[in-house]
Amino acid sequence: MQLPKYKKKKRIKLKKQKKDVDNIESKNIIFRHNYTESMDLTFKCCLEGCNELFTIRVFPKQYIYPRFCEEHRNDFKRANYLRIISKLKND
Repeated sequence: MQLPKYKKKKRIKLKKQKKDVDNIESKNIIFRHNYTESMDLTFKCCLEGCNELFTIRVFPKQYIYPRFCEEHRNDFKRANYLRIISKLKND
C-alpha cells in the first residue's frame, strides 16, 4: 500500500457576519399594560413634525407596538418626510 505524497489541507470555514440589529425601541414603543382584553387605543406619531393620531389594537401580554403612524412606518418615507420638513424650515 502506498501512502499519499500530499497532506490534506484543512478547510477554513468563514463565519458569516450577522446583520446589525436595530434597537427594538428605535421603531417601536414599549407600551406596558395589564389589559385582559384587546382594545383599540389612539397614539400620536413620534416623528418630529408629524402630529397624526393613529389607532392600534392593544392585545393582552403584548407590549411592543409601532411608534409611527401608518404613513411613516417605512424607513424611506420617514427619511423623505424629514428631508422635506428640513427644506421647508430652511426656506
